[in-house]
Amino acid sequence: MKVEFPSLEPGSRLNLNISNGLNSLEMGSTLVKHVKDHIALISLDHTEHVLKFDNVTINAIYTNPEGIPYIWLNVKIVFYQGQYLIQVDPNGGRRHNRRCSFRVGVSQSVRMHVDSLGAVDAMIRDISLSGFSVTDRKNEWHLPKGARGSIKFEDLGHELELEGYVVRIDDQETYCVYGFVITRASRDLSSYVNIKQRRTRN
Repeated sequence: MKVEFPSLEPGSRLNLNISNGLNSLEMGSTLVKHVKDHIALISLDHTEHVLKFDNVTINAIYTNPEGIPYIWLNVKIVFYQGQYLIQVDPNGGRRHNRRCSFRVGVSQSVRMHVDSLGAVDAMIRDISLSGFSVTDRKNEWHLPKGARGSIKFEDLGHELELEGYVVRIDDQETYCVYGFVITRASRDLSSYVNIKQRRTRN
């Protein structure tokens, strides 16, 4: 199954995986409007200076409302007349293995709000631009797939608010891990993940 790029609505989030062969990072972006069938205007998160994307490989990932990610490989991004334009493969975005996304460990206790339960104690395990996972350390929540939740925490000078719903459940005897796809996030997320990535490499 594929997703055609022109079907993405303005406001859709695109996570950009940028690599130069030695290092890689993820950057968040938002689709502003389509220019042609496979070319669109995008805005980049946290860009104070003009960025040039020379001699790098860029993959763009879009996660649909059902939490299924699709990827366009080897996209092109150029800065033209004060705006960033993205060009993608006209063959469509292919379903992406989410586990290939770069995740960074967090290991921080938070109060999480779950629609069906209210506020609960949780441990954030890891985070990426497209999702996060939390641990129910007492295995008491018994959430189904699709359950919605939100977390808010501070780390490394960033104030992060994330909302999403459960797409993966790893149920163990004494604890349970829930994987959430992000449906709404503070714009600090991209900067936070990049800092975490750099610290991991160092």
